Amino acid sequence: MLNELPVLAIAFVTVNISYGAPARHPGRSIILV
Repeated sequence: MLNELPVLAIAFVTVNISYGAPARHPGRSIILV
């Protein structure tokens, strides 16, 4: 379980950057995932 956390974190950030969520809508980054 602990080994999966870094992978999920990287995937979470990668998806957010690809959608540009953190720059425009920080609160919406959670909704996109």
